[in-house]
Amino acid sequence: MCSPTTSQQLATKDNQTTISDSDDFPKNNDTKSKVKQPLCGSSETFGLLLLVVVAIVFSVMGCFLKLAGSSGMPSTELVFFRVLFQGAFIVLFMCFWTIPITTEDDEDEDGTMIGGDDGIRTKKKKKTVLLIHQPFGATPEMRNVLILRGILGGLGFIMFYYTIKALPLGDAISLMTLYPVVTVFAARIFLGESLRPSHIFAAAISGIGVILIARPKFIFGYSDNDKDGENGNTNNGTVDPLGYFTAMLGCCFMSSVFITVRKAGKMGAHTLQLLFSFVTFGLIFSIIFSLVISDADDTKWAFPSSSTSWWYVTGMCVSGTVAHVMFNHAAKIAPSGIASVVKSSEAMWSYILQIVVFGQVPKVSTVIGVILIASSVAIVAVQKVYEEKKKVTLSTVEQEQRARLLQREERTKDESYGSMCTDTTKEIEV
Repeated sequence: MCSPTTSQQLATKDNQTTISDSDDFPKNNDTKSKVKQPLCGSSETFGLLLLVVVAIVFSVMGCFLKLAGSSGMPSTELVFFRVLFQGAFIVLFMCFWTIPITTEDDEDEDGTMIGGDDGIRTKKKKKTVLLIHQPFGATPEMRNVLILRGILGGLGFIMFYYTIKALPLGDAISLMTLYPVVTVFAARIFLGESLRPSHIFAAAISGIGVILIARPKFIFGYSDNDKDGENGNTNNGTVDPLGYFTAMLGCCFMSSVFITVRKAGKMGAHTLQLLFSFVTFGLIFSIIFSLVISDADDTKWAFPSSSTSWWYVTGMCVSGTVAHVMFNHAAKIAPSGIASVVKSSEAMWSYILQIVVFGQVPKVSTVIGVILIASSVAIVAVQKVYEEKKKVTLSTVEQEQRARLLQREERTKDESYGSMCTDTTKEIEV
């Protein structure tokens, strides 16, 4: 005969078994604490915040690049110095940094073969390897993505350099910085990321803001200062129509870099592997392109002639390396579409530094452009905060619903066991 106490114990035991076998929800309140999350929230939010820092540091690198270029060093040589400097540190870290991998082994720990029904059975083993032994990833799929990232980055550099040479600086920057609009749609197509109206609006006003800051000549027209080579017009007023084509190609390549970095991050690629890919193809393309350019306009490489120039080059290399490391890590974990919008704020920070460092007097249109870019970043931030709060709310509601469901199941089982014991007692009495 079952007593009420026994029935409650059975119900409790059965209920505990049901809870422990469930994988849809946390088993206790400590599960959430076991998941490592950035202090600022989710990893995606951390990546977006990191991209703001990346945009600022890249702007600092641009200042050093402009100061070093004023000493007479060709742009291709400056890029070569930066890539070489970055590559030295990347290879050094890869020689000591290890990553865990899983391999299949046909032998037991004592060297004997593991037998099975089909003769030989493989056993998966976990071990660590140096990153330098797998610079392009551990799987063929990851290797293809990393190599593609390096090629697209190298081709994007060529397109950017040719556009700068062929078009006025404002035209080149305006066209090349339209990549957030392309990335928002490309991320939806290739990565399946969500495409919200706020993302499209933020990308659009970011592009408009860049245009107002750069003041492209095909919109605002030419002035006498532009024809004299001032205000960023480095090609003496001449315009190569091919530059507009290379600008659009460069815009697509920049968008592709965001997509491939994000794709590689989802596949488990390490940040150092992404950087090594850029270094490898960056060196190759900078050398090849420098040979073509030097033959075309007699621009020869030469070492800096003064200590000041060396300081500018060093500052460019250090800031560029730090920014690129943070960019590759942030682009791995942040959604590509909104990440590109945040990254485009680099134009705003660059102009602010031009005012502070070079004493450039701001125009009304450029102030409006800065406000628009800041607004685009604010829109992305507000949308992300809203999504994070929504996730927390939904998680809390789900936990409350599960708790009520478990309590209801426990009461139902208690009642069923109680009624069963009552029926058994009546049968015995009869």
